[in-house]
Amino acid sequence: MNDPIFAVRAVHFAATAMTVGVMAFLVLVAGPAFRAAGADLAASEYRRRAVRIAAIGLAAAVVSGAAWVMLEAAKMSGRPLRDAIAEGVLRTVLTRTTFGLASDIRLVLAVLLGVSLSYFGSRLWARWAAPLLAAGLLGALAWTGHAAATERLAGHLHVVADALHLLAAGTWLGSLVALAMLLATARRRADRTWDHIARIATLRFSTLGIVGVLILLGTGTVNTWMLAGSLPALLGTDYGRLLLIKIALFGAMLSVAAVNRLRLTPRLSQPLSGAPGNARRQLIRNSALEIGLGLIIFVIVGALGTLPPALHTQPNWPLPFRVSAEIFDHPELGPRVLTAIGMTALGMALAVSGLFWRKLRWVMILGGAAVVAYFGRGLGDMLTEAYPTSFYASPTGYTTASIARGRHLFAQHCSSCHGPTGRGDGPAAVPARVKPSDLVSGHIYAHTVGDLYWWITQGIGGAMPGFARVIDEDSVWNLIDFLYANIDGTRLGAFAGTARRIAYPAPSFSLRCPDGAALASDALRGRVIHVVVSGANGTEQIARLSERARAADVVTILVAQDAAPPPDPAFCVADDANLAQVLAIYRGRDQIEGTELLIDQAGALRALWHPGVRSPRWTDPESFRREVETMRRTPAVQRSATHLHR
Repeated sequence: MNDPIFAVRAVHFAATAMTVGVMAFLVLVAGPAFRAAGADLAASEYRRRAVRIAAIGLAAAVVSGAAWVMLEAAKMSGRPLRDAIAEGVLRTVLTRTTFGLASDIRLVLAVLLGVSLSYFGSRLWARWAAPLLAAGLLGALAWTGHAAATERLAGHLHVVADALHLLAAGTWLGSLVALAMLLATARRRADRTWDHIARIATLRFSTLGIVGVLILLGTGTVNTWMLAGSLPALLGTDYGRLLLIKIALFGAMLSVAAVNRLRLTPRLSQPLSGAPGNARRQLIRNSALEIGLGLIIFVIVGALGTLPPALHTQPNWPLPFRVSAEIFDHPELGPRVLTAIGMTALGMALAVSGLFWRKLRWVMILGGAAVVAYFGRGLGDMLTEAYPTSFYASPTGYTTASIARGRHLFAQHCSSCHGPTGRGDGPAAVPARVKPSDLVSGHIYAHTVGDLYWWITQGIGGAMPGFARVIDEDSVWNLIDFLYANIDGTRLGAFAGTARRIAYPAPSFSLRCPDGAALASDALRGRVIHVVVSGANGTEQIARLSERARAADVVTILVAQDAAPPPDPAFCVADDANLAQVLAIYRGRDQIEGTELLIDQAGALRALWHPGVRSPRWTDPESFRREVETMRRTPAVQRSATHLHR
């Protein structure tokens, strides 16, 4: 909020919107209204005043736009404004950034718009060129904000939605200025011609407003999803909370607009003495209120552009509870909660319907309330305790490097209580009053990574101290990655050799293929990956692997036991120094020779095999092929607390 760009952006958006709105009002509302009333002289007078207002808005937009570009150049370079201009940073921003190129185009549009405004009253081409140039000036702002940073197809959708959102908002809010000016003139003149003009203009503006609101609702939904994407992001970030305030102000504007459309506009046609005059007076007052709310929205828009989008910020959850998605997978509680949701919704619908059904009103309202009261109690089963970090997301990417570092941290800080494998049997657990948790029992799956982050950093009551002062934030995420890899390995090892439907995220690692290409394992999504730890008889093993790879149509990746890969490998070779440590976690022992894993097309671990497993025998090509085909056919289910024993 202390960033001067915030104020400059607010002024620029408001000034540009006023220019666009006045132009739209002249072409779509005022022009047809004056023609219908046959008031050419009044039209010329009003047009001159409106064009003057648009020119003032354009001048303010150009000045604020120039200030915005200069401040942005200083911000991008991290230098004082004078140095950024003197050292050529401004030129670089204008010629080599999307923001700068969009600003260049908008400056050209502003110049052409200024020329069109000067000829607006005398040239027909100017009356069409000016609104189109104004629309381009406002719509091109979409390439100066967060939408321009969205990638791929979503980026194109986001930019289009943002441009349409800007145009709808600018047309509505800017037209309010022109409408208020027209209504004030009609009130001052107080004759039949101006009464007729005011009535037609208000009706046409109402239609324009309805179209604008529909566009704002649709594009606003797209923009909110692109920039926030979730309730935690809306409630738990500065960006999200400002966005909610903006939505609330839009709702207030919509309420005022509804009063104007449904109550005041029809009164303009009533023959009762004084009715049109009173309606105009209230419409002017309400228009001023809408304009005031719109200006506050522009202030918020100015601030939003200086903040990182909510989707890219860790949300601090403000509530002491959250909805537990895992409850819907529970064999007993899941159906009960779904029944409670359905019946509660039915009861609310029944009660609301009673408001519109006079004969059975109280029966329906009381019956609906009773249904809500009875079944609503079951909604409490959906809720679980939450913490400020409950909706944090891990930034590590779940790599082998992160898991390996987490393994070291666990041994250093946690194993004394939780034991070397996390079963709660460390030496410090013996005298402890509250026994340490068994970290491979499965309860970790019932909590978010944000919950684990909170417990590790802040502690759990008197049962576990917080480690926020001992290990840094990155290390906490490394430790959490290890905890998941450790419990996943326990589950995989319990069903060695069998491709199960439960999907465990596979850690990302680097590899090199026979053609010399260096890849990350994530780049092989869409193919089944077969990871094999090579043994002493590498040549013989490769010959057998070739037959198995052809039979099952898999990508085989060898993990060499020593520093050098096998000579002339026929398969891709993992060159990740941390992979062997991670495989030891999944294998449950440091001796991992001959261990094999299957990773499905979605990048999930589905099966582990090692020498000593009698059935199925993956060394047999046909048996291995059947296991791979079973995995391909079986839909995967993400790991959760309710899937531990399947």
